[in-house]
Amino acid sequence: MYVEQAIFTSARTRHAQGYHLTSRSPGITDEIAQALSQWSPSHGGLLESAIDAVSLNYFPLPSNRGVLARSVYGGPEYSDRGGLQIVTRMLVFQREQLAGYSNNPLNLAQLAMALGQLRLTGNLEQLLEPVELPDQTALATAALGPDVVEPSESVQELLQRLQTASRVAVVGAENPRELLEELLQHTHSDDRLDVSFTTGLKPSMHRQFRLQFLTAADPRLRGQLAAQGVECVDLAI
Repeated sequence: MYVEQAIFTSARTRHAQGYHLTSRSPGITDEIAQALSQWSPSHGGLLESAIDAVSLNYFPLPSNRGVLARSVYGGPEYSDRGGLQIVTRMLVFQREQLAGYSNNPLNLAQLAMALGQLRLTGNLEQLLEPVELPDQTALATAALGPDVVEPSESVQELLQRLQTASRVAVVGAENPRELLEELLQHTHSDDRLDVSFTTGLKPSMHRQFRLQFLTAADPRLRGQLAAQGVECVDLAI
């Protein structure tokens, strides 16, 4: 199968400067590009300041599309504000293309990374080629049904919260990726693509993930999240 790709980062190009969609494949229309820019982080958007910080993100788009994105620190900012640029690489697919991945974006991420996709690159060419990926993956572990293994207490609570709340922020998870993997395994395959998530982006009213992970949340942030309809769930670190 072929999926589209795009890169969002801070750069000076022929068409713009600052954070913008610097590169995209032909199937990324202007409408899609605008949506990708809205969901992508700009300066200071990663939760962690460590140089190896990474966030894996999934979100839906109109016309039955989905996006798998990986945000990392790149090189130094070209502007005078200092620090490192954030580089977000994205794969844009039709939802039905994930049938061979058990409708689990994490399975797609695992295979895409193994094939060298979603990684940091110095290539910021404006025009990229679509990415060819297998129609299905033997790496998929999500064949586990919701009832095969009893979910942990944390996952049971999150599953219940997601049934009653439109958006949930998980505070204090020791390993967000592992918790997310378990949660998606215990989510029915028909519902997995409706759970948008980020494992390491700061909260933003422009990025309305259903599930986001936070290392900590002070009273002020909790108030801001509550005002946006986000319910916080505290886990022991």
